[in-house]
Amino acid sequence: MPTFDANEPEPLGLKLKRHTKIFFLLGSLVFAFYTLTRSFELTDYLETKYLLKYVLDYNASVTSPNTTSPNATSPNATSPKATFPSINASVTSPNTTSPNATSPKAFFPNVASPSNPTRLSPNMAKLWFASNADEQKYEVPTDIEWIMNYTALAANGGVKYLTNRTWIQTRGKQGNCAGALQVFNWIMKQVIEKNGCLMLAYGELIHIHREKDFVNRRGEFIDDDIDLWGSPGTVAHVATLERQLNSKFGWTMRCFIHDGKVVLVQIVATCGHTEFEPRKAKSSQPGIEVYPMFTIPRQGNETRYDVVKDIWQSNQFLEPLMFPAKEITLKSRGMKEPLHLQIPNQPLKLMECLYGNWKVPSEKHAGLKIVC
Repeated sequence: MPTFDANEPEPLGLKLKRHTKIFFLLGSLVFAFYTLTRSFELTDYLETKYLLKYVLDYNASVTSPNTTSPNATSPNATSPKATFPSINASVTSPNTTSPNATSPKAFFPNVASPSNPTRLSPNMAKLWFASNADEQKYEVPTDIEWIMNYTALAANGGVKYLTNRTWIQTRGKQGNCAGALQVFNWIMKQVIEKNGCLMLAYGELIHIHREKDFVNRRGEFIDDDIDLWGSPGTVAHVATLERQLNSKFGWTMRCFIHDGKVVLVQIVATCGHTEFEPRKAKSSQPGIEVYPMFTIPRQGNETRYDVVKDIWQSNQFLEPLMFPAKEITLKSRGMKEPLHLQIPNQPLKLMECLYGNWKVPSEKHAGLKIVC
């Protein structure tokens, strides 16, 4: 075995051999670290992909405006879906379909102004959502002529629940349903996040101006429900929140149907809800009622869209009274956190038209087919 003097230079061959071992060891460490990192990234990717698929399957799909039936579904549909517009969305060709969409899409052709999301167009895509109870599809109306001809309070299709009635009764008996303001506040957050439109209407519009709250000094609700006006896209969006309303709050949702189209949405606590008839929903908490509203042409002028119609009550309001909507923040006695709300553009004029002297408490309710 050869020996070397420590003071002599190291032979080149031995030096290269030693350096090669060091480089190999460092390379092995780098490869091991890279493999471990990719493992964590892959796990995160799979979890993210699964969550994204769940959100997409649950929230939205785009339907073609050429669809002739509200029952037409995406070929890969496996869970309730809805199409709803976002005022920030890009306008797409009316003939575009996306049955295998990999990201949420919105479709609202020919929107004249983002300040009024209730405007419609003759070739607008159909808006629809499915019931969790029986997968039946319900359409939010977009046909201008149909909306103009609709008569107040008509519901030849009765009331349809979006959750199985057996589940509603079972959950109601368990008790501990969330409070109305808590549910309302959560819904508003979801709507505002999507740039939707869900404005205070009728009695609630009065209470925030007269009493400055939804509850009195004893913490009791002043009204027996919360009235809201919703744009067509927001009505469809709110319907997709049904499962979360079930699991998070113990609430459910039902729709009044006419000619297969949704004309009124009621959101109600399962606790104390034992009557399933098509009338005002009763439960342990005040219900939340959403009245779909649409901008339609003024009578005698088919090219100007300047009247907003609440189809359930068939009341009509000049567009400047309603839009652009205003966002306000309300500190209520019934909530620890502030409520973020939307109200019409000119609420005082609206209330005067609907109620006259709204500043004095009265049992008077807003009428039907009022023109403001």
